[in-house]
Amino acid sequence: MFIRPEGEEVGVRYDGLPWGYELGSLIGGVIEAGRRESSLRPESLEALAQLDRDLAVDVFVTPT
Repeated sequence: MFIRPEGEEVGVRYDGLPWGYELGSLIGGVIEAGRRESSLRPESLEALAQLDRDLAVDVFVTPT
């Protein structure tokens, strides 16, 4: 999932077939990305606002 500045389209990329708990996480992520207001705590939003460059976060999971 990608977080972009306000006014830009939010893109979600998921590779593979969601299986087991992954399906719930994917649905939760899509719901979260579709909200107008963030559910992050104010402290988290403040820390993110202090970032001075663009970051890319890649998350890899494997079945257990």
